[in-house]
Amino acid sequence: VLWVIDNSGSMEDEQDALAANFSSFANSFIEKDLDFTMWVTITDPGNQGYEIPGSHLLTSAAAKADPTKFLDDFADTVKVGTSGSGNEQGLTAAKDFVQRYPDRIKEDTYLAVVILTDEEDSSPNTVSSYLSALRAQKRNAGLVKVYAVCDVNSTTLPGTGISVGCVKDSKAAQDSNGIVANIRSSFGTTLATMGDNLANLLESFALSRKPKLGTIKVYVDGVRASGSAFAYDEASVSIKFKPGYIPAIGSTIKVVYTPR
Repeated sequence: VLWVIDNSGSMEDEQDALAANFSSFANSFIEKDLDFTMWVTITDPGNQGYEIPGSHLLTSAAAKADPTKFLDDFADTVKVGTSGSGNEQGLTAAKDFVQRYPDRIKEDTYLAVVILTDEEDSSPNTVSSYLSALRAQKRNAGLVKVYAVCDVNSTTLPGTGISVGCVKDSKAAQDSNGIVANIRSSFGTTLATMGDNLANLLESFALSRKPKLGTIKVYVDGVRASGSAFAYDEASVSIKFKPGYIPAIGSTIKVVYTPR
């Protein structure tokens, strides 16, 4: 999980809210005993994409050893300050992070990028180019999810044509089948929803594209699974096996379908 935190002058309250409500996000990971690592970076141009000190403490091992200290360490790490530029570049920060630390990005694990900002993303390139960069080291494009916590009440500044809000971040989330949430809403509810969504993904098999319904065929070690063995989840664009049909560790899963 890569947290991309807006460190501009208007973000003190939002950083405090994230720190105070983080347990809502982390509970799903801790309760399910999932293996995870979290990192934190900032949106400030020129400084974005570098790991914030303290990120190395945010691991599943640390959470298991001392849950209280883990939550405290997260709170300390995400309070990145408010001295950064108002020219926020969250998507650039995410791209720079994965390219600067390629050893952190394993090809067969989920990468969840959570962007927290109250302004429009000023990254200069297209959303698709940033998603391509995030997916470059992944075996499956579906393993990359963007979660945008931003000001969803986007507007256009009169006479300028400039959009403010979260147009780019929202598109990145939508195009990666992630989640868009309003930064003005309850942080506890928002983080709980995102944490549950991501934790549930780890029990599923992501598809790289949305399939035409009725065309999905699933094979486990070369044997076609019956339709009662799995379900397709439209929201996460993934296959999830039902209880009693979960393949053994080490099985090869192949999903054949016609994309939309």
